[in-house]
Amino acid sequence: MSKIRILDEDVSNRIAAGEVIERPASVVKELVDNALDAGARHIQVHIENGGKSLIRVTDDGCGMDQEDALLCLEAHATSKITSADDLVRISTMGFRGEAIPSIASVSIFTLMTRLHEATEGTRVHVEGGVIKTVEACGCPPGTSVTVKRLFYNMPARRKFLRTNNTEEHHIQQMMMTIAIAHPQIGFQLSMNKRTVFDLGHQQDLKTRVAMLLGRGLMQEMLPVDYREDDLHIYGFIAKPGLSRSSRRDQYLFVNGRPVQDLGIQAAVRDAYHSLIMKGRYPPLVLFLEMPPEQVDINVHPAKKEVRFRDGRLVNRVTAKALRLALQDFAVSSSAFHPPSPESSPSPVASGPPPSDSIHQSLIAIAHGRRSISPTGGRSPSTPAKPATSRASAPPSSAQSTTPPQRSPEVTPDRSVPEPPDQETETASTAPDLLETNVPDEPAPAHSGTTTSAASAGVFARIKILAVLSASYILGETDEGLILIDQHAAHERILYERFMNNVQHTRARTQGMLIPFTIELTPAEGRIVRERRDALREVGFEIEHFGGDTFLVTAVPVDFPQENLQTLISDLLAELSEHTGSPKNINEEAIILAACKAAVKAHDKIRIPEIEALLRDLAACELPYTCPHGRPTMIQIPFSEIERRFGRRAPSSSNL
Repeated sequence: MSKIRILDEDVSNRIAAGEVIERPASVVKELVDNALDAGARHIQVHIENGGKSLIRVTDDGCGMDQEDALLCLEAHATSKITSADDLVRISTMGFRGEAIPSIASVSIFTLMTRLHEATEGTRVHVEGGVIKTVEACGCPPGTSVTVKRLFYNMPARRKFLRTNNTEEHHIQQMMMTIAIAHPQIGFQLSMNKRTVFDLGHQQDLKTRVAMLLGRGLMQEMLPVDYREDDLHIYGFIAKPGLSRSSRRDQYLFVNGRPVQDLGIQAAVRDAYHSLIMKGRYPPLVLFLEMPPEQVDINVHPAKKEVRFRDGRLVNRVTAKALRLALQDFAVSSSAFHPPSPESSPSPVASGPPPSDSIHQSLIAIAHGRRSISPTGGRSPSTPAKPATSRASAPPSSAQSTTPPQRSPEVTPDRSVPEPPDQETETASTAPDLLETNVPDEPAPAHSGTTTSAASAGVFARIKILAVLSASYILGETDEGLILIDQHAAHERILYERFMNNVQHTRARTQGMLIPFTIELTPAEGRIVRERRDALREVGFEIEHFGGDTFLVTAVPVDFPQENLQTLISDLLAELSEHTGSPKNINEEAIILAACKAAVKAHDKIRIPEIEALLRDLAACELPYTCPHGRPTMIQIPFSEIERRFGRRAPSSSNL
């Protein structure tokens, strides 16, 4: 007796449904694709309970007569292709004829359709793949498909569906992707009788992207439009500096079809090389148009992947198109606009250096315990002493013997510095600042770090000129101007300090006199329990107090204790996205801790603090980038400045 048997139609349909219909979002996608192929101008999608109870897709496309309405329920019945030759030049969204019969075999399925020129429509009711009724009905032109109780006859498959919120998220994300791909078509999505979005037809791509992804994001995007041979690449890509921790905001389309392609992702990465931090991804909406015969879309059950006839060419042209757009932006944004006298940066007067750790002072600034005004290094509420010049008045004996005083605590001020008070900013203070140099002898390097000769030499020769927008330290070297990002620089210093503590000894912690109580979400509490060893290695001691309440009994040295609830939540969110080795998890935690503890942009710091910051930056192993990969400094050579002003080199002309 033969052991091999031909499966009956019901079993084969369920197997096919398992390949095509992964979750409710798959049903919506297949039905919307059919509506697009039918020439619909407006598509409505309504779901209930994450699509488990009800999915209804209505379109105003061409519709079907009764014969086609019955044929579409047969396996591999389609109007998209007629022969094998058509498979090499597919221009429609669907083509296999599998979706409708697969959906009908695992649900309570109702199809209502009508041709535009017909006076009546057709209604077909199917349960578990079995046609129950076929009747004439009154309905608007187009097609409406209702799917109820998805996987009702496959309980093993139904139990693998996620929560309603999760399934709704997948449906919404999928509908957004399709709506971006077809801005000329109107889409309406409603969930549980609540409208999620209602988009009109005949929109341009920029408007559609702004409506779905946000106008703020759209303002930070660059247009791309490039043609080479038969390839047309267009859309929008992120400006340098705009990135995400995942590819969730990367939308790739090939001939209007959303795809995931490793080659195109690699091309994007190459185009943004050195312009974006490691492990970050630029948002983009990118369309690739090419002749259908140059791409094979019949390589994945869900048609998520494609195969190009010449993948290297596609990747090269994609990278080139993006790189040209980024270069155009760099050229246009680098035009020099000379400042007016009113907007020229004012010198920052120096004050007495703080008595305790410079970094404790900087961390205090970063988290609101002190604010320095641009006049004399004091808060606006503190009277400024008459300014004197060190060049013209040597320090008295009292000045040389009295210990420096800590600056008073005042309300934090993150605003752009106000112009200096004219009574305080005397003519003698400007030369005082302009001649302020970082001391030649760098501070001793932290244990485990080495000071490169290049960095030590560069930083020792910096002459501090001013601070721009309370964020960027402007200095002069023998080679030109240098701009230093105070946050990135301090972040690098703290990162290497934290890493040194973890690598050579157990992380230094500072116990809290009174344990801090934090309320975490169940997900955050799970991360604390799972990552307790990693947190302890970094320097955090967090104990479970009961329920979703935890006690923070110790934090790393130099870690800010203000807004501890928010900082720890951010840290746990970062850890939840990294499931690698403990070493990698520790490094991610240290990077975030350094970022949170570092002085921020618009935090006003004083000359002694700047000097100490530069000394410690010179002692870092890698002083030129922050842990995230952002540059800590930008150098502008004198040759570039002279070229901008149209001047020749001093050696060849009288200036």
